[in-house]
Amino acid sequence: VAGWLALRIYGDWLRPDAAVVARNGTLYSVPTEAASAQETRAVAAGTLARMEGEYLGWRKVSFANGQSGWVRAEMLVPVWMVERAE
Repeated sequence: VAGWLALRIYGDWLRPDAAVVARNGTLYSVPTEAASAQETRAVAAGTLARMEGEYLGWRKVSFANGQSGWVRAEMLVPVWMVERAE
């Protein structure tokens, strides 16, 4: 029962791809700041995200509310240090 309760309480925090947004920033629809025809949204510091991919210093992330997009890699702090096979 305790294990089930912990999973319900901590949920996404236990995922190996979990990360916390370290500072306020912007969520981009494509991994560049140069494209003017893209959607942007503000991202608040302390928000939990799931890292889904990476590209040249950018990380593709998704949030519990269904939003997804790209943020600068330095904006994220991984919850778990997971070694990735290259």
